[in-house]
Amino acid sequence: PPPPPPPPPPPPPLALETSNKKASINPALWAVVVHALGDAGASLLVCIVGMLVRTYGADDTDDHDGHVSWTAYLDPAVTVFLSAAMALSMHGVIMRSAHVLLEGTIATDENDRLHSAICQIPGVHAVKKLIVTDLDFDGSARRAEVVVLSTRTHMLSAANNLGGGNSGASGRGGTASTDQQATEGLRAEVRRALAGFGVRSAWATVEVE
Repeated sequence: PPPPPPPPPPPPPLALETSNKKASINPALWAVVVHALGDAGASLLVCIVGMLVRTYGADDTDDHDGHVSWTAYLDPAVTVFLSAAMALSMHGVIMRSAHVLLEGTIATDENDRLHSAICQIPGVHAVKKLIVTDLDFDGSARRAEVVVLSTRTHMLSAANNLGGGNSGASGRGGTASTDQQATEGLRAEVRRALAGFGVRSAWATVEVE
């Protein structure tokens, strides 16, 4: 007998929107660079201050009138300048580190794009809850908790479109199996949409209205 025909190919994946984050400098690497540049700049300025003090006045005060020499202000002035410069250069690192350690959420515009991408999934009626937190500096690892609302009609229609429907099922057991397949397929699509935005750990829940 002739061999059975091959199974139909799976449907193409949905063209969901993904995150368009631009490449940025890792704050940890930037902290190392600032530290090295700060040490080098401090050493250079100390050498310059030492040469100025040695050249223009080794004594802190004049001999007769008691006025303080201008070279006495060089060391504290350089110290204040270096401290302010390093504090300003590390401001972004401190803020980003605090955001990650406190499990801050993603930006509003990116959260809106992710919300729209999930709503485009067949079977999703609405997004009830969406919380995405950053787990690293560059946004490549995130954690999400999402609750989507659906109806049984939406779920079965989506399952048929994705090849997850079971047209031969009958009875209560077949209906339960079909509902479970539709729910799992919907969760998988939601996780795939989240993965496009850097989410590596997702807790997806489907509530049927």
